[in-house]
Amino acid sequence: RMVFLGHDLPRPPRRRRVQYMADVQERVGISLSWRVSEAKGYEFRISYWHLFLPTLMYVGALAGRAWDAVASGERALTSAGGK
Repeated sequence: RMVFLGHDLPRPPRRRRVQYMADVQERVGISLSWRVSEAKGYEFRISYWHLFLPTLMYVGALAGRAWDAVASGERALTSAGGK
């Protein structure tokens, strides 16, 4: 049991194995900003962001397949994820 400032804390989650994905990159971050206004004075803002983006290797492979398809005279790619 863990207590902080007189309150019970929830149990930490069970450890999970990290799964690596070669085609998706995950980014987490925060942004801090502030401004001054006559009505409210100083205002501070904290933003949290979480992104899932394709990796450069995946984008490069996709562009390579598109280039090959155009060079070989195909009219359209069958699917973005196809090989």
